[in-house]
Amino acid sequence: MSGIRAAFWRCKAAEHGSAQAQLDVETLCGNGQGVPQDCAEAYFWLDLSAAGKLYPPPTELAAKDRDEAVSHLTPTELARAQERARKWSEAHPAKPQ
Repeated sequence: MSGIRAAFWRCKAAEHGSAQAQLDVETLCGNGQGVPQDCAEAYFWLDLSAAGKLYPPPTELAAKDRDEAVSHLTPTELARAQERARKWSEAHPAKPQ
């Protein structure tokens, strides 16, 4: 599967709430693999992944990486990414397990 095609399907899974896919998409965005490199987009997916239902180690890693990603954003970019993550979370409430 091509990198662009793989990125497309990981993005679809991330949009549907898969915390692991959200972490994967962050890596794609942060490194520009199959998608344009975008630190604000990477932060958005890290923020969602950090709040997701992954086992503790990946969730802790997402939170650590999210906090590190802040250094690559302007205050305006950070505020927009945080607001976008808040709105996404409100529109996609956690499903009962």
